[in-house]
Order: sequence, then C-alpha cells, then structure tokens
Amino acid sequence: MSYALLCYGRLVPRGRPGIEYTVEYKFYIVDGSLRGVERGELLRVKCSKFVVCSVDSQPIPEGHYDLHSNDGFTHHLQHFSGKWRFIETSKASANV
Repeated sequence: MSYALLCYGRLVPRGRPGIEYTVEYKFYIVDGSLRGVERGELLRVKCSKFVVCSVDSQPIPEGHYDLHSNDGFTHHLQHFSGKWRFIETSKASANV
C-alpha cells in the first residue's frame, strides 16, 4: 500500500535544545504500515519522496531532526546536501 502524508509540525534538531522550526512536510510512503506504531513500536518504511519546508522561509541547517507531527507521531529525519532522508517513526507515549 502507498500513500502520502501532508501536514504541519515542529522540527527540532537532535542535541540542540531551544531551537525549533515550524514546518510543512509531505512524504510518500511506498512500503510499510502504521499499525505497529500505535502500540509504541518503531516503524521502518520506504519513502519515494520527502519534502520539508519552513513555513516562514527560514533556512534549515543540515543535521539530524525529530519532526513532531500534530497527530502524536515523531519522525526521525536526516538533512544533508539539501536532501531529506526519512529514518523512522514512533508514536508518542501516553505517559509523557
């Protein structure tokens, strides 16, 4: 099954507290399922295309990021050489 996600979220650099970007993101998932994530499991999927843009056109430096979506998922991303790479997704714990 393949599908696309288009949303807004908070992009937070790993290891650099206090910095946050409000972004619009869209990625096309071509292999994987979100069922296991609902139980707090990590999800590994394949994406054919991934786009992240700052809503205020602020440049986003290269590095590792956590993208916190409005639906409670956290997406781990890499940004290098102007390209975004989707690593994995996890569901936020209800105890946090």
